[in-house]
Amino acid sequence: YIPGWIFLIGAVFAVGKFAAWPLAMLGALASCLLSYFVVGYFGKDALRLFEQNPMGKRFFGQIDQRPIRTIIFLRIIFQTAPILNYALIMSNVSFKHYMLGALLGLPLPLAFYCLFFNFIFAKYL
Repeated sequence: YIPGWIFLIGAVFAVGKFAAWPLAMLGALASCLLSYFVVGYFGKDALRLFEQNPMGKRFFGQIDQRPIRTIIFLRIIFQTAPILNYALIMSNVSFKHYMLGALLGLPLPLAFYCLFFNFIFAKYL
């Protein structure tokens, strides 16, 4: 339940922005991988119950038609938010699409966070 950017702050502070980014990517992908199997075991398609809802139709329509693009877009906006992991997993997204979306959607926001936190540390610490 802890957002990944909190761990990223510690990594940037401990090892610097250039070493923190690959560590953050590995940690985020490992978290996505573990979440997929643990959450998927208990509720693989639980959110599909809301598919008849108008908002659910819109969401599932996008994720069914363009899963990788939708996941990349969501990752860029919500980065490593655990709730996003759970929602994607319980919407019955395939493992391949889930991990590929994470792999392509996480680098940019994590790099931004590394640079931002490094700037904050350099300016105020």
